[in-house]
Amino acid sequence: MAGRPRTTVSFREDSQTAFSLGVAKFAVQVVTERGVANQPKEIRTEREFIQHFGKVIHQTGEEAVRALRKGAILIINPLHKFASEATVGTKATAVITVGAETLTVTANEVGEGYNGVAIRTISPRSRKTGVVDLIVSKGSEFSETVFDVPILLDAMELISLNKKLINVSLSISATLTLTNSLTGVLGSGAKDASALLPADIIAALNAAYQDFDFGEVFHLVNLFYANFEIDAAFVALGEAKKLSVHLPLPLHVSAADAIAQREGTDSFSHQSINSMFAEYWIGQIEVRSIQDPTQIIDLHPMADIMAAIAKKDVIGQWLSASAAEYGQLDGDVLNARKFSDSELDQLYDAGINFVSRVSGFGVKLNGNNSLWRDRSQLASKRNIGDLTIYNLRWTERLGNKYINKPADIQTFREMYREALETLNDLVERRAITEFRWVGDQEADTLDDLILNDKNQVQLGNYKIENYVTPIGALEQIGIETVNTQGVGASSAVL
Repeated sequence: MAGRPRTTVSFREDSQTAFSLGVAKFAVQVVTERGVANQPKEIRTEREFIQHFGKVIHQTGEEAVRALRKGAILIINPLHKFASEATVGTKATAVITVGAETLTVTANEVGEGYNGVAIRTISPRSRKTGVVDLIVSKGSEFSETVFDVPILLDAMELISLNKKLINVSLSISATLTLTNSLTGVLGSGAKDASALLPADIIAALNAAYQDFDFGEVFHLVNLFYANFEIDAAFVALGEAKKLSVHLPLPLHVSAADAIAQREGTDSFSHQSINSMFAEYWIGQIEVRSIQDPTQIIDLHPMADIMAAIAKKDVIGQWLSASAAEYGQLDGDVLNARKFSDSELDQLYDAGINFVSRVSGFGVKLNGNNSLWRDRSQLASKRNIGDLTIYNLRWTERLGNKYINKPADIQTFREMYREALETLNDLVERRAITEFRWVGDQEADTLDDLILNDKNQVQLGNYKIENYVTPIGALEQIGIETVNTQGVGASSAVL
């Protein structure tokens, strides 16, 4: 080991043989009217979304708000105007002339959602002399007032004033004297979603989330379903941060082309993704647009997938979201894309999960496939991938708790007792059938160590092997109905 004190966790499959659960949180990127780029913000409701990011303007916004309506919590990184060097947009501004000087007003966030923001000064409500009230507003979206702003605005007063403002910042060319009738309107905060390039989305993803503390955020979702490079970047980040990654395949893509994109064959030349932490979804639903409820639009069911995940995470983050009690889509789905039986079999054999109509259940999620290439291994099962993430996370958290504690048998035993609580809980919750925690907690002294080396322990290095037997999810069930003349074992078959 080298570097600062830390807990290193890893995973391997044996070929021979909990942090708190709650409502799921999903890290996503959304094209928005406004917002602070590369500073992800937790959003729990549609109202919060509109308050911070403005109205819905893009398919990513449709899916984000739809997910919020269904109970998911989103960690949103807003995207705006892009260029190939991954700049993040233009802030709306206004310049107000005050005598021979200028007062420049600049939106604190980027995006065209700040176009039309009005700033004005009025006579003070307090009726004090030598001051004005300053109002910043945009219709019903937001309004803020700073009372009793000194008329004589110098550098020190400006610093104080900007600390009180939320949506805009002010700058001055020199000391100036305000009046109670100044007005200005912000403009030119341009955004061009058509300029959204894969390189920009990837750059924004890494800028926002590489150093982000995911804490109990377990899921990373790609809402841009048209580019393999973006998918690969999401998977790379997910594996580095121990996140469950959910990827959509493009709308209207044929089953054959979806398989080719997954495999990197035919017209695709990329290397296929090999990860137990990620999954592909194909599907298409008809819903009423959030932007205009009179319009019916085609949408990828990623929001509904997030809703299903949110339901099952309350019980266990390692469960399959396709189970009937989680994976049935709500009645607001007007229609769903139809696949033939042979297409569904081909998709599933290629490791692609799908959303389709199932007799007796309506439109629902189908599949427990990860993007692990070897379909004969447990790692190819999606719920096993999530269980592995869960185990990596709680063991890392456990280890970090004991960093810089004494490197002795008492510490090893305390770690073991604490680990037992989570491992037994995993058995009770039907995540694993059995476990074996192999450390040196049974030793009496450092001379009795079996797994570890005494010299390494004295240097502060201690290792543990945590063996678990995961429980998969049923995929094939065979039921034979036999007509007999009686129910006894010797009854004759009709």
